[in-house]
Amino acid sequence: LRVLVPKRRQVLAEHLLTEIGRSLWLWMLGQFISMVAVGLLATLVLTLLGVPMALSLGLIAGLLEFIPMLGPWLAAVPAVLVGFGEGLDTALLVAGAYFLIQQMENYLITPLAERWAVSLPPALTAVSTVAFGVLFGFVGLLFATPLTVAAMVTIRRLYVRETLGNDPGNSRMPG
Repeated sequence: LRVLVPKRRQVLAEHLLTEIGRSLWLWMLGQFISMVAVGLLATLVLTLLGVPMALSLGLIAGLLEFIPMLGPWLAAVPAVLVGFGEGLDTALLVAGAYFLIQQMENYLITPLAERWAVSLPPALTAVSTVAFGVLFGFVGLLFATPLTVAAMVTIRRLYVRETLGNDPGNSRMPG
């Protein structure tokens, strides 16, 4: 990508691409933290409820955590179905537990992990996820947050620093 930029701007382009790469690695670390937290929480709750295959279902919940908004609901389906094998009351408890886990994930775990990793405002993440999901469907949901991180780095580096000449200071936001 650097060679597609005029020679006088190639150093800037290289710094920009390096910063985007670093920010995306930090975002992935934040995602991994969220995935592990949700997987462990689901495993713990399912074990306490006496649901068989709690470890496997917790692993599914952790892995599907990578898909924003839709992943937690997809993870709940097999857990609730296994809960039905134990009885209607267990299935309802599992559904309620997954709802509470998703709320914790949406309002606590993921925002804290993303704020720590890349200082991405939670509202911007939510808006970009909805917008990319509407525009590009399922693929848009998968790539919404990483594209938003890349866009934020690009805006801060090329517009705020280079065009406006402003120094964003010591903020932890990427770029």
